[in-house]
Amino acid sequence: QVVKAARQRGLPLTIYRLPNTCVTYNTGYTNKTDYAIALLSSALEEGMFPRSGATAPFTPVDTICEMMVQASLLERPKHWVYNLIDNTLLTNELMETMTAEFGAICRAVPVDTFLEALKHVVA
Repeated sequence: QVVKAARQRGLPLTIYRLPNTCVTYNTGYTNKTDYAIALLSSALEEGMFPRSGATAPFTPVDTICEMMVQASLLERPKHWVYNLIDNTLLTNELMETMTAEFGAICRAVPVDTFLEALKHVVA
């Protein structure tokens, strides 16, 4: 509300709502402490991922930066709020299909099954 009020008073403000981000698409740089990367690595290593409701996909951080720069350089932006998200929902079935297309077999399993499989990694 504060930003909206300031904008109404003439300040040239724009809001960028960012998605979940992960690796850098161009370089492959990965923040090894990122929970999404840890989950993905574990899922690929174990051949399973915890079954859940549909989730939002992770977007490469450099892709989001490019979108923000392009939007901020618009001479006459159409909007003042930008939702920089991919609205595709990742279902369990879609995640199984996507990993198979990359040559990895990962199946959705109950969370407890996934956590039990990870115990040997921590031990």
